[in-house]
Amino acid sequence: MANEYKYDRVLLKLSGEALAGDQGYGIDPRVVDDLAEEIAEIVHDGVQLAVVVTIDAAEELEKIIQYLIEKGEKVVC
Repeated sequence: MANEYKYDRVLLKLSGEALAGDQGYGIDPRVVDDLAEEIAEIVHDGVQLAVVVTIDAAEELEKIIQYLIEKGEKVVC
């Protein structure tokens, strides 16, 4: 399991600022897509991953969840 990785379990904390990308506000779908691809690869390789997203506004979280659901991602709150 996850032999190529240092850890078998990882907690990834993302800030709202990280999701905004270069625009500096809101959520940049390209950033979310890139992160989702990297996360999927790591999970596929067997790493257990928990993701925490810290944002200031509940509206932003709602947008993130809706976007991920529309992409067919599994979302657990």
